[in-house]
Amino acid sequence: MSSGIKNVKKLSFKDFISGSSEYSSPRLKILDFQRNFVWGRKQIVKFFDSIIENDSDFYIGNFVIQESEGSGGSNLIVDGQQRIVTISLFLITILHLTNEIKVQNEIKNLLFLTPLSKNPRLSFSRKGMNGVYKNILNNKISNFASEDKLLKNVLTRFRAVKKILRGKDIQSLFEKIKKLQLITINCSSTHDVATLYQGLNSTSKKLEPAELI
Repeated sequence: MSSGIKNVKKLSFKDFISGSSEYSSPRLKILDFQRNFVWGRKQIVKFFDSIIENDSDFYIGNFVIQESEGSGGSNLIVDGQQRIVTISLFLITILHLTNEIKVQNEIKNLLFLTPLSKNPRLSFSRKGMNGVYKNILNNKISNFASEDKLLKNVLTRFRAVKKILRGKDIQSLFEKIKKLQLITINCSSTHDVATLYQGLNSTSKKLEPAELI
């Protein structure tokens, strides 16, 4: 393998987000050198339709991860922000809409470090973003105000997701989300992830796993 790339592994989204695989972590963090969460309603609807219309093991692409230095640290998401944030918004909306206790507990186990914990698995280095995300998790956005365009955009997209999922078969969607397939490309903690990220996003061609090893 090339310098910095430790392993390439195919996982289900459930195993990836819960940290239940040796190739994943229960804590994930999005760094602020990435471009902002920019998916609009059109991209979110297209992603939702792809999940619903395809088989349960639908492949959603590569996630490039920098592993944390210690066992209690967060793995850093180098590439995959748009997809993981959007799927998280789907899960949060299902959590708020469903009356099924079993489904609620399963989703909490995916979104939080423990089902009873108030600490999300996903965190952000950008100022203010963790507060917005926690408000979304707790469905407390009606009075949340911010002048930051990015934070406003995330709140707007969450409201859009709620409209998209209203009246849909959310149970079926949840089952498909758990089984979504992705490939994690795990980098060592000393790898220059900013340079890697710029390389991944400097071309319109999506790199295949074989091109990164």
